[in-house]
Amino acid sequence: MDPESKEQALNDARRGSSKVGAMLAGAAWWGPALTTLANALIASGFALASLITPAAVVGGRSLGQASVIFAMYAAARSFPLLAAVVWNVVVRSRQRLGALAVVMALVQACDAVVGVVISEPSKVIGPAVLAVTTLACARVLLRPGRLNKRRDVDAN
Repeated sequence: MDPESKEQALNDARRGSSKVGAMLAGAAWWGPALTTLANALIASGFALASLITPAAVVGGRSLGQASVIFAMYAAARSFPLLAAVVWNVVVRSRQRLGALAVVMALVQACDAVVGVVISEPSKVIGPAVLAVTTLACARVLLRPGRLNKRRDVDAN
């Protein structure tokens, strides 16, 4: 490769217009987007499971009508969050998905606190790891100029 071509390739990479730059921009979008989506799917899955088989979610503890009502409230919050995350992934809204990632991280952090209160390590570790991971993804999504702005709905 001649020096002029090397210089052009270097400039393209700096501007993000090369194939490598495009791949990095794609990874910077899809990694956090899929992590946030997974978080919303997990929360909605537990809400759905609590509606269908509440005993499976509460570890066989006694159930009453209050448990079913609580499950309905959990679903009423989880499903709209999932819909909002899916929509913002589809339209590639970096800033809005970043804000939703912060919300999903807070939800998981609260779930970890519940795990501590009921003394169930598996209900502490899983949500805590997901909260930290999703918060790191939110940081990537909310960092200015991090993603390919030509395909990002928030760029305009």
